[in-house]
Amino acid sequence: VRGHAEFDPELGQAMRERNERRRQVFRVLVERLAAKTGHPRPGELEQTVAQLFAVTSLEMFDLLAGPDRKPEDVTDQVQELVERILD
Repeated sequence: VRGHAEFDPELGQAMRERNERRRQVFRVLVERLAAKTGHPRPGELEQTVAQLFAVTSLEMFDLLAGPDRKPEDVTDQVQELVERILD
């Protein structure tokens, strides 16, 4: 789908909007976490959002899975990465 988005402006715009909504969800969650716990610190909010956005992407999931791993194996690994980012 991403390849088609390069050649289809409407699809490309829809994907950019979807990604921005996803990024905004992470921003809200990270801001709430920071307000509650003090972490991440204000200067680290956008970096934390970017990291969460990246490690939860379909592309990252596919790269971690490769041709031989089960979804459950990858899900556990992504959860571990998210926990490390938030620590």
